Amino acid sequence: MDFHMDNLISQIEEKRHSMINLAHQHGYTSSYVVQCSQELDALLNEYRLLRDGTGLH
Repeated sequence: MDFHMDNLISQIEEKRHSMINLAHQHGYTSSYVVQCSQELDALLNEYRLLRDGTGLH
């Protein structure tokens, strides 16, 4: 795996933990949690594109 992929995986894990913590603090339907979830989705989509070789390099 290259540096970008490793970094992206770390960002995904950090964002996932942040989302869980926000959900415990504010509730699962909080706008904070929804925003964090959308950011996590974007990271996961980027990961999928890189993994499948369809990402922009």
